[in-house]
Amino acid sequence: MPIILPFQSNEDQKIAVERALSHRVSVIDGPPGTGKTETILNIIANILMIPGATVGVVSFGNAAVENVKDKLDEAGYGFVAARMGKKEYVTSFLADQEARASSIVRWLNQVSVNEAVRSAGGQAADDLEQIDKQLHRVWNSCRELAKVSNKIEEYSLEAAHLERRADGVVFPDLSELPLLRKSSGRILDYLAETTVHPDLPEGIMGLVPRIRRYFKYGRTKDLDTRDTNIILGLERAFYSRRIEELRQKERRWRAEIGYRSSEEIRGKYQESSRALLDLALWQRYANSARLVFDEDNKPIWKHTPEFLSEYPVVLTTCHSIRRNLSEGHLLDWVIIDEATQTNLHAAALAMSKARNVVVVGDLKQLGPIFDKKLESASISPPLPAYDVTAHSILSSVTELYGQELPRTMLREHYRCAPEIIEFCNKMFYDGELISMKSRKSNDKWPALMVRKTAPGNHMRTLRRALTKGTYSQREIDLVEELLGGVVDGVDFRSILEGEDSGSDYALGVTSPYRLQADRLGEAINRTGAAPEFSSLSETIHKFQGRGANVMVLSTVVDESRNGHMKLGFVDDPRMINVAVSRAREKFILVTNHNEVPRSKVIKALIDYVRYQDPDQVTESGVLSVFDLLYQEYSERLSEFASRVHGGSKYKSENIVWTLLKDVLKDPAYDLLEVVSQVRLRDLMPDTDRLNERQKKFVRSTSAVDFAIYHKVSKRMLLAIEVNGTEYHEDNPEQQARDELKAQIISVYGADMLSLRTNDSNIESMIRGRLDQILA
Repeated sequence: MPIILPFQSNEDQKIAVERALSHRVSVIDGPPGTGKTETILNIIANILMIPGATVGVVSFGNAAVENVKDKLDEAGYGFVAARMGKKEYVTSFLADQEARASSIVRWLNQVSVNEAVRSAGGQAADDLEQIDKQLHRVWNSCRELAKVSNKIEEYSLEAAHLERRADGVVFPDLSELPLLRKSSGRILDYLAETTVHPDLPEGIMGLVPRIRRYFKYGRTKDLDTRDTNIILGLERAFYSRRIEELRQKERRWRAEIGYRSSEEIRGKYQESSRALLDLALWQRYANSARLVFDEDNKPIWKHTPEFLSEYPVVLTTCHSIRRNLSEGHLLDWVIIDEATQTNLHAAALAMSKARNVVVVGDLKQLGPIFDKKLESASISPPLPAYDVTAHSILSSVTELYGQELPRTMLREHYRCAPEIIEFCNKMFYDGELISMKSRKSNDKWPALMVRKTAPGNHMRTLRRALTKGTYSQREIDLVEELLGGVVDGVDFRSILEGEDSGSDYALGVTSPYRLQADRLGEAINRTGAAPEFSSLSETIHKFQGRGANVMVLSTVVDESRNGHMKLGFVDDPRMINVAVSRAREKFILVTNHNEVPRSKVIKALIDYVRYQDPDQVTESGVLSVFDLLYQEYSERLSEFASRVHGGSKYKSENIVWTLLKDVLKDPAYDLLEVVSQVRLRDLMPDTDRLNERQKKFVRSTSAVDFAIYHKVSKRMLLAIEVNGTEYHEDNPEQQARDELKAQIISVYGADMLSLRTNDSNIESMIRGRLDQILA
């Protein structure tokens, strides 16, 4: 029997379903907005296809379980599930049995009777087998289209930054240049080759290289590659050409999807899956009377087999599942949702009722809150994976089973605006997520904003008051002003009105601190937004698993000593990941005037917003790297250097390049990347801070040997120069140029490290400087 997918699905989700059904223990890594709930529903549907099979869905709290119940109800299959838990849920369930029996009768009448259902089921099974390959091709086409569309946005953004930096530059007319009619890759080849070998030999020695260059690039004799305006013109042409190439790919994928009738194929598979599920449920319920349970004559815990034949899906919490069912009875599968927040004690209760376990969660989100009494206990776990003071059930099983664990990551993201989820993707998920949502064009408000308080330290901590806690009144005032006013010429409330929130809140306001969240809630009430729009003001921990169309994060911390002490809590990567990924359409960061300079994640978020739209954060003259251009450029440069010079133009640089690549493999530097030969002109956001001598130097083709930058924010953190003894140390003129370059870099807040070829312990020097910058 093929896998059925009666709920929305994609390729990763299908693989997750297959692994869940074929392994005793499996894990589904479900980053926010990737369809965890739909995957769970499809697992449940396939279990219901097995005669007599049962499944429990549990979590540490009630929200995830309620979500599954709501989705089953919406699909018309709510009657298969018993919502259990603590006493009040059981009482409500028992009271609803009569209404549920009536709903089954109506459902059975709708799905027709015996022979008609059986024949439809047989046809559906044949249809699934025929459609399966087509469906995989559709999934692949949709994924590739999304990748190409996202790449177009990335290159377009980088090209816009180039235009911004080149404002006022008189570009040379290169329109007649044959090179510009070639591929973007060929333009980049030319830039790399002329960097390594700008001048070809004169006379007979240069004849062959000139002929080869002519046939590869066309006529380039009049190009002066030492002229930075010409280089800027070629870079501009590269972006234009690359974006057009990607648009052609995009059109081809769109045509492919249209040709394959994507929605029709998806719909057929889902329809056939539902027909098979309906048949299985009809066979389960059509020829048996409804059983009714109560607390006195027929309690569930005494009649668990009959109960599970009537309700094959049990929805409850980890703590309640053992109380809800008889002691010796096992469920065939138990699915632990929100497993990142489930501690080992709670998980053990649920797993004691399971033959097979599916663990669903996301290690990049907030974990359980551990009992401090356990932390002080002197008992050591038999293995680190069983440490109840350090592990959730998800982190425990991944450490215990390692590579042997069947583990599927859901990569396709459907919820957040692409600009929002891309921060989380690059910062926390190593770029593995694929945004399947299109960017909104001509939106009246940007997807990302930063709003900063007036200068000063505004965080306050109440230790003796009736209500203790930490808050920032200035940030509360700023949020209140935001909710009640006009921002950038647009009424904030019109943004809330203009979005369909679905099951999410229209407005979410969050903070790491309880007192701040409560006072922000009061501010929402004062503005009158609360009755008008669905809203929630909660701590980040409480917001996990929820969502809002417009999300506001108030960080509270400032540059006081107390603020520095609390920064580790607020700047936790999991905390920021949860806060940002709650936003569906808009995310607004409200923070200290100084932009929390000692933070790592918050600072990266601010720089990321600035890079996406510099107008949304006050410019601070940040040096940033065109990483799409220079990643490719570095690769091609290395290739040409190897071919032309038998290793590198300067072997010392080649050695340092290799060393840098090795150093950056260290997990401590996993958000850093390196590119080579980055021209100063491409680093400068402007030259307003420079004197005339420095400006002239920037307009030359001077470059830094290596630039280490933050992958997410694009901010350059460290420039590295490799200086040979003869050319640099024993050359006063070159020393002056090196000093000038270092001055320019420092003006814009970046650091520079000079490595001499006769230095020892170069690796320690690099690591030491990186650690100093990241501290």
